Amino acid sequence: MDKCLFNKVLGFICKNMSDWYDDYDTMCNAKRKQLCSSATMFDLCFESCEGDELTDATLLGVLAWREEDATHSTRKKTHPSFFPVLYVYELQVTSEYRKCGVGGQFMDRAIRQAATLSVPVLMLTVNTKNKTAYDFYVNRGFVPHRALT
Repeated sequence: MDKCLFNKVLGFICKNMSDWYDDYDTMCNAKRKQLCSSATMFDLCFESCEGDELTDATLLGVLAWREEDATHSTRKKTHPSFFPVLYVYELQVTSEYRKCGVGGQFMDRAIRQAATLSVPVLMLTVNTKNKTAYDFYVNRGFVPHRALT
């Protein structure tokens, strides 16, 4: 992903998350570090637009994920105790397109990708203050593991 499009995606994510975090700048910097890995994969949903310039199109949703070890360690896939998971770092949909199936399509995509990679587990983190997102994941079969404070 080129730098201009990455910055557009990061701005979209940070804007959507601004209601849930007190320190906006710290949260955005943390997101930048999480997502700038070359192993992070993105699926993007844009409003229909003229031409090929995605940087000018309206971004409606983002799915960001990567395959990694369940402990978030830097263990390589060849390490004997490597346990692969598909970690969903972001699933964000603009407010106007929530409850329209975009998030469900993104999650279906993540599930299909995990199956393609033969990864047995999907993991994610959701801010429990965000009841809508929390309920979305629970309704799709995700089971809370623990609450982070």
